[in-house]
Amino acid sequence: MLFLCFSGKVREVATSILYHLENFGLKIWYDNQEYLFGENKNLKRIEAISSSNYAIIVFSKHFPSSIEAIEELEIIKNKYQDNELHVFPVFYCQDRKKIPSEYSWLNDLIYNYVDEGSGTLKACNQIVCKYYSDIVNIENIPELNFFIKKNDIPKVISKMIKTYYLVDSANLNTRITIIYSIFIFIDNIIELPNNIQRSIKYLFSNTQLNIPLNDREIQIAELILRIGLNMI
Repeated sequence: MLFLCFSGKVREVATSILYHLENFGLKIWYDNQEYLFGENKNLKRIEAISSSNYAIIVFSKHFPSSIEAIEELEIIKNKYQDNELHVFPVFYCQDRKKIPSEYSWLNDLIYNYVDEGSGTLKACNQIVCKYYSDIVNIENIPELNFFIKKNDIPKVISKMIKTYYLVDSANLNTRITIIYSIFIFIDNIIELPNNIQRSIKYLFSNTQLNIPLNDREIQIAELILRIGLNMI
């Protein structure tokens, strides 16, 4: 699960991140969706962070004045220092070099900067890429070219993977079209997990198989394809 930490004064940014990641099929802890009337919200937040593998910190000029966000960040920091949590810092209209010194540890991490005009999709693509990369590594799923000679992979899929590797790496549209075509074929063979189905559909929705610049879409597509092929 991914825990979303932010100041309520930039809730529109948090909901934008929530929108993209949920459409990718990821499980997000977002306060307005999780609190029920009369519950102990402090206990709920602590439990949520404890059960999360990732935390997204939306750091804005309002963050240091948000008591709840600061409390959450302290717990997140402790888990991060114990190597129990991966942290994604997203600086919203905030120069990371000017944040208060007590939060300077966030500057040591790979971060993303967003503002009113940039949107949050690029940042979310990086989060999704890391999420699926971790699954592939934890489950020790082979590289894509391994499946070319795997006995139980249909020959048509093997040929499509071979073609994928023959296409110039700069030809992004053709490459993602081949991956999408393989998914259509796989979908007729096995029942893919909901998050994999949603991820490939959202990639298609966002790109329409037209990628002028690669903002991690190809990497995401390759990762989830490896997961899907490994299930055959």
